[in-house]
Amino acid sequence: MEEETMPAVVACGSSHTASISRRGELFMWGLGSSGELGLGQWSPLELPVPRQCLVQTRIVSIAAGAHHTLAIAETGALWSCGRGRHGQLGLGGAVDSPRLTRIPTLEGVRVVSASAGVTHSMALAADGSLFTWGDGRYGQLGHKTLQPVLSVVAQPRKIAELDPAPLSPDARVTAIAAGAYHSMALTVGGALLAFGRNDHGALGTGDCVDRWTPTRVDLNGEDPEDGRSRRAVQVSCGASHTLVLVLNNGRMEVRTTGANTWGQLGQGDRKERCRFSRTVVQMPGVVAVQCGDEHSAAITCRGVLYMWGRGDSGQLGLGDEKAKWKPTALRAFKVVHPEKTLRRSKRSLPVVRPVEPEVKRQRMADAWHVM
Repeated sequence: MEEETMPAVVACGSSHTASISRRGELFMWGLGSSGELGLGQWSPLELPVPRQCLVQTRIVSIAAGAHHTLAIAETGALWSCGRGRHGQLGLGGAVDSPRLTRIPTLEGVRVVSASAGVTHSMALAADGSLFTWGDGRYGQLGHKTLQPVLSVVAQPRKIAELDPAPLSPDARVTAIAAGAYHSMALTVGGALLAFGRNDHGALGTGDCVDRWTPTRVDLNGEDPEDGRSRRAVQVSCGASHTLVLVLNNGRMEVRTTGANTWGQLGQGDRKERCRFSRTVVQMPGVVAVQCGDEHSAAITCRGVLYMWGRGDSGQLGLGDEKAKWKPTALRAFKVVHPEKTLRRSKRSLPVVRPVEPEVKRQRMADAWHVM
């Protein structure tokens, strides 16, 4: 494989996969029955196929929802394709689209990050504005004017409460993550904001009540009175659970909340949490965390990959099909670029190498979440 065509980023949906090569080409393969491959057809593809209509456009980032795909161009333009019956494509209608189409409402907006849930999508602009669209019946769009019976927003809409203009620099949004039906945002100052479905405690608000607007989350968890300063550094959302990487007095630690049927919280049990709690296994030098549908991952600065949660399809890569209730190191491989990590999926796709040979470091692949 030529150096420039090697995958730099990978994103996985429910039954499809998207990859960006080092020179910015977008490749798609998988089921395609909802148009999520963006190739103008509804049929599956077993091998990666480049998006010919974007040959003159360099793609720098991708996000895969359960059955739809978002692609960010180097210019900041955002494209979408796939299942759109809930308005999650942002094209102004509620129909599926088999072709990658630029979202017209965001023309003139430089998008720097995107994330996709099952029926909703998020986009972060360079100035810190946060746009959401799709089905917001649980509040996952963050628009307080919506009601469950009138919850579909078919075009990107800015969340008014997070408009960067009146906010202090520390209060502006700098990162986003979409779960199946909930959403998270990080601010420059390290605050964590949550909104959407919360029946299993995925928002970490201390209860199981849905939130219709961005709500600041207490990161102190089980030790609120110790006086320490904590800030969120990274967040990832699974189907009904959330992981956050927290800087706690100069030390990174992983905190989790939400559903825990398969041990995806890494707490050593199956008990759900509605507040963020530290994992029972401390992972020295942890630099990134990510959620799968019902499993979780963390990577250290030395490239050690930890996996835990649901494993009945072998998604943990630990040599069996058992659930793991605690973070467990994957000893056979080493992640070659720990700064980048996998993004939600039933399958996990980090770029790894055997622990013995030394090879040239590459970018870490991203992967996504499925339902």
